[in-house]
Formats: sequence, C-alpha cells, structure tokens
Amino acid sequence: MKEVLTIIKHRAVVRLSMTDVCIFLWYVYVLVSALTSTVYPSYNTVSRATYMLSLFLALRIVFTVSHIRGKYVMWGIIMWSMYELGYGIIQLVEGNSNHYLYPMTGTFLNPGPYSASLAIGLVMLCQYQKETGDGIVIYKGLTTRHIVEMITLCFVIILPSTWSRAALISVAFCLVLIYWDMIRRRIWWFVGVGVVACAVMYIAKSGSAYGRLAVNYIAAHCLMDNPLTGGGIGSFFHSYAEKTAELSAAGLALDPKHIDVLEYAFNDFLLIGVEQGLLGLAFCLALLLLVFRSLWNKSRALAYGLLSLLMFSLFSYPFELLPYQIVAVIIIAYSATDDKGIRISAAMVGVVSVVLALLPWDYSIAKKKAEDDYRMIAGISDKAFVNDYYELLPLLEDNRNFLFDFGKMLSLQGRYNDSNAMLRKGTLICNDPMFYVLQGNNYKQMGQNDKAEAMYRKAYMIMPNRLYPLYKLMLLYKDNNDRKGMKAMATRVLNFQEKVKSPATIEMKKEAKHIIEEKNE
Repeated sequence: MKEVLTIIKHRAVVRLSMTDVCIFLWYVYVLVSALTSTVYPSYNTVSRATYMLSLFLALRIVFTVSHIRGKYVMWGIIMWSMYELGYGIIQLVEGNSNHYLYPMTGTFLNPGPYSASLAIGLVMLCQYQKETGDGIVIYKGLTTRHIVEMITLCFVIILPSTWSRAALISVAFCLVLIYWDMIRRRIWWFVGVGVVACAVMYIAKSGSAYGRLAVNYIAAHCLMDNPLTGGGIGSFFHSYAEKTAELSAAGLALDPKHIDVLEYAFNDFLLIGVEQGLLGLAFCLALLLLVFRSLWNKSRALAYGLLSLLMFSLFSYPFELLPYQIVAVIIIAYSATDDKGIRISAAMVGVVSVVLALLPWDYSIAKKKAEDDYRMIAGISDKAFVNDYYELLPLLEDNRNFLFDFGKMLSLQGRYNDSNAMLRKGTLICNDPMFYVLQGNNYKQMGQNDKAEAMYRKAYMIMPNRLYPLYKLMLLYKDNNDRKGMKAMATRVLNFQEKVKSPATIEMKKEAKHIIEEKNE
C-alpha cells in the first residue's frame, strides 16, 4: 500500500518502449483472431494472455519505480531454479516424484519441463561466473565464487539425469556462445564431440526423436494451409488431425509408428504459426529481437536464460506452462524498462493492469468450479447426470476428457445424434481418433453404415498406428455380410504391425485369423 501511495504522490511515470508497443499490438492481434474465429474454444489462450499482460504492466511499474538492477532479477530466477534442483534431489533420495516412471520431476508432472528450469539456472550461473571475479571471502579462503561453482556443479550433475535432450541441447548451445572465445580455438574438437553426443542422444531415444520430427513436419504443412493469419486461436489440434489424415491418404512418406495423441504442440513457435500465421510469428520474432537487443546491454545472464528457454521450446512446450510464462514475462518486463520513450503515468498503467486482471476473473473462478464438479462425476454414465453435464458444457468446451465422457454417456443411452454432437466438439480440440471411432459406432447403431465406415476410415488416417479402427471396419463389413470387404480387412488386421502389443490387439488378430480361416473352409 505504501508503494502505491508513493507512486501516486510522486507522480511516477513509465516510459513507453518499443517492446511495450509490440506486446500490446500482439495481444490485440490474438484478441481479434480469437473473436473472429469462433469455431474453436479459445478462452484459455485469451485469458492467460490477459493475465500475463496484466503481470507485465505491474512489473513494468515495479522495475521503473524501484530501479532494480538486472543481477537481482537474475538471482531471483536462479533461486527458483535452485529450489527446483533441491526439490528434485529430495525426490531422487525419497523416491516420491510426481510420475511413477521417473525419479525426478521437481514441481512438474514429468522430467521434460522440469529440466528447462535446471537449464535456465545453469546457463545464468555460467554467464555470471564469466562476468565476475574471485568474489568475496567468506571464511578462510572460501569465497562466494566457490559457492557459486559448487551450485553450478550440482546443476551439471543433475541435469543429465533428467534424460531431456531438449535441455541438453539448449544448454550446449548457450554455453558455446558464452565460452566462444575459448571454444573457437579448438572448434573442430568441440564439433566432433557435439556430433557424437547428438548421435548418442538420437540413438538412445530414436522413437521419440522421430515422433517430434513427424509432429513438426505435419504442423509445418498446417501452417502452409493458412500462412498469413493461421487457422485461428485454439485450432492446432484439429488442424493437426486433419492434416495427418490428408497426408496419410496421399501416401506421403510418413512413418506412422511414432505418431500419437498430442497434449502439446512440442514446438511453441510452430504452435504460434499454425494458430496465428506468419503475422503472429512476426510479432513474436519482433518482440524477441527487441528484448535481446535490450538485454545484451543490461543483463547478458538474463539474455542467455531466455535464450535457453527459447531453444528448449523448439523441442518441447515450456510456454504452455504457467511457471515459464511467468519467467519469460519477468525477463521481458525488465528488458522493456528504459530511460527513453513516451512518458505515461505509472498510476494509469497500474489501473490498466488491475482492470485486465479482473476482466476474466469471474469466468476463471466459474471455470475452476466446473472443473472440480466434473472430476466428481467423471466416468459415471448414469443418465441422472446428463443435465449436470449440459450445465457444465459452456465452461468445459475445451476439456477433451469431459467431451469424450459426455459423448460416451449419451451414446450408452441411445442418444446417438446428441452423442455425435459432443464428439464433434471433441475433434475441434483433440487429435484422438477415438472421437471418430465412437461417432462411427453411433452411426452404425443408427443403421447409417456409409457414415460409420467414413468415420472408422478417418480415425485410421488420423492415427495410422492404431489397429482398432481397422478392427471396427472388419466387424462393420462382417455385420453387413460384405464378405469381400470383411476378408480384405481381416487380412490387414492380421498383418498389421502394431506399435504396442497388448491383450486387446492379440484378441483382435485372433478374431481376424478366425474370419480368414472360416472363409477358406
């Protein structure tokens, strides 16, 4: 409260920079794109962008009034990275991470995004050590530099144990830039080590690497469909599914083994491109150029921290997670603080910040309550809950699990058209082929076999490594007494090379074999 009164009393001002202008124009572009493209649910993207803009404006006031130095911002972010580091070490010792398959996840759900926090801290510490001297003596020759070196060593030891290639690549790239004066003298030795390291990382997890390449390949084709303005905010997963089906049908070289249901785009730049087009990417790149130009003179440690996060985002999804969005906003807000530019009242900026934060507040609270209510009834198919599902629908149109459960519930009650309506909503936000399989089941129950066949085929084209759609086609032909189609599909099912062998796939192939043998008798 005292700081607020100080701002008003002394009529503090914030100087409008080009970074501020770029952020505002990008926000307006996202808002207009969301409002003009109402096909896809875009509330989450718009509300998160609004909250981040509000935070940005608030930080602009704080950095302007306090005249805080870059090293304090840097150490604030490093302290967060150290907290994640310590949290991960405790998980490693006690064996209680947030994912049963991995020993360390920090406060995240898996080691992928967790490793980005370690990468940020590591590159910042390296740049800090390069810029500073021996430090301050603490006790009998022990200096602050020794402590920083020990902390850095902890990051170096723990980071590889996350098995995150994205983090290792982003750190390696930044360290090459930081220590370029030393590296360029032995450039071919480092190139050789880098090639061997990349080969080892690829071989160790080649399936995952190919999967990321396939996602990028398909997403790039989506971008080419709507290059200027993109498909609209929230359109990525639907565009991705449609393009996968299109490429599969065209017979283009695309190994389907490692294509799977996506929860994230795994490349934040392509996500922007697909949904916002080249205009959105232009805003993004212009902002980054402005930010790095400012940070290069004000705090290179922050510049390298942001660079490592951007490199990481080429292979993962950090900017879809709140902690990294906040870290990015803090760094960008600091970079925008300048002594040049148009003077604007800090009090007015503060009012705008508060208003922006309050705009989506009521809806966010209602949405949070709807999510909690859904978790209480999730998986229950009793018709008594149909009205509850309809009440939650306006707030949960962007929840794939909710739409799938709702569609399944309506189907079990024989309300096939209503079920398909919910499942079609699901296809707008998810590339899971089961949304199409269930629609095919509904059409089959209604006697519309042509539409059922189309849905099963679409499901297979979207996910060519799934056996189930082919199995459903085989059963459809069997029920329709289409012996030729039934035998052909049974042969495909029997010869199918599934991604993962399971009791279900074994049973499907057993039934297909029985059909073929029965036909030959």
